[in-house]
Amino acid sequence: MSQNYQNYTETFFQNLAQKQVELAVNTLFQTNPWLSRSLDQVNSISSQLQGLPSMAGDFLGYEILTHKIWNNRYVGQYCMALYDRQPVNFEFQYYKPRDEWRIQNFNVSYDFPELVTNMIRSSAPQIFD
Repeated sequence: MSQNYQNYTETFFQNLAQKQVELAVNTLFQTNPWLSRSLDQVNSISSQLQGLPSMAGDFLGYEILTHKIWNNRYVGQYCMALYDRQPVNFEFQYYKPRDEWRIQNFNVSYDFPELVTNMIRSSAPQIFD
């Protein structure tokens, strides 16, 4: 029986909470044989995540902000990781070409406050013309 993509996201953050960054990244990328072969990419993401505590503080948890499914074949999850100093964006995209879900795209960014500012401004009434 195939594992649900939601379990991959949950396992990733559980490993991150236990400060097992390499295990978190490797476990996620092993779901896709095409991506797991790209050792430079896997190592780069691991290095980036290793440095998160010095920049963002202690990992406190995560919340899934958006979750979109396309025809039960492609899923996008946008998560806010809760760190002591600031939130961090995690984007997971999963693809199921046959019977197994696999990570298709993964991104980490630190611009959550900027995203919120843009959403607020785009929904606010125009008061200055």
